[in-house]
This record gives sequence, structure tokens and C-alpha cells, in this order.
Amino acid sequence: MPDPQVFKKYREALVVIGVALVGAFIAKKAYDVQLDKVRVVRESIRREEQKAQTLDRIIVLNERLKELKKSSWPSTDFASVVDVVSRIGEETGLRVSSISPVGKTEETYLISISFFITAEATYRDLAKFLLAVRSLPELLYIQEVTLTPGGEKREGAGGVWVSLALNIKGSALYLK
Repeated sequence: MPDPQVFKKYREALVVIGVALVGAFIAKKAYDVQLDKVRVVRESIRREEQKAQTLDRIIVLNERLKELKKSSWPSTDFASVVDVVSRIGEETGLRVSSISPVGKTEETYLISISFFITAEATYRDLAKFLLAVRSLPELLYIQEVTLTPGGEKREGAGGVWVSLALNIKGSALYLK
């Protein structure tokens, strides 16, 4: 059996050690609680930064959409597409026989007005037409061009040109 005198002699040291151990345990628990709070705050900050980045992307996309809308057709009226395509055809030497609507496709953010052109032109005039369509401010896309030798010869600068019968499929895009 231990001597009670030894306990009395070291009692103060044992109490200090006991208090120190209890204090260390309480400090560790308090530290863990604070560490958890720091983790929660850091996660909240990370989520808020992601939200801010997403909002920045949305703002940029909205600005791009506004710019694209400026390039959109002013209306979904097929007659305006016919007018522009006919004018470009006249300016570039493309002799348009007919322009007919193929259909109108409505999607979430745009309306696609498809059309079919029957025309006649030389290779050079076709190239001018395609270049003019590409440089239009409106969104107009040529999807398919079918060439068939037309047989008619045309004289012009640089020699004699054989004309081509053309079938052109395209679309005008209207952004909502």
C-alpha cells in the first residue's frame, strides 16, 4: 500500500498536473470546435466565389447574346429574307429564279427560317454571292450548294464563262 505521506507531499503537484490535463482536454475540444467553424466558413467562401464566377459568366453571356441579337434578323417575316437574298443576288451577278420557304424551326433562343434558292451564275458570281452572304450583318447561313453545268456561255471581263444551274439551301436566324 502506498504511503499516505507521499500523496501529501506530491498532492499539489498532482492537482496541478490534473488541472493541466483537464485544461488541455478542454482546450483541445475548443480548438476542434473552432476548427470546424473555420472549415464551414472556408466552404461558404468557396461556394460564394463559385456563385460570383457563375454570375460573371452569365453577365458575359448576356452581353454576347445582346451583340448577337444585333446581328439577328429584325423579324421572322420570310419576305425580308427574300428581299435581302434577292438584292445580294443582283449585286453579285447571281440570277435568282426563285426563292421558296422550306420551313420555320423554333428553338429555345432562336427561330431558323430555312429557304431554297434556284439560280444561275458563273463560278465567279457564286463566289461573290457566298462572300457577300458571309459579310452580312444579319445571321444568314448557306448550308448546301448543288452545282449543275447550265450550258449557257456568258462573256465578261477576263473571257467567256459557262454558267451553272444552282440549288442553294440556307437559313436565316432570328434570335428571340
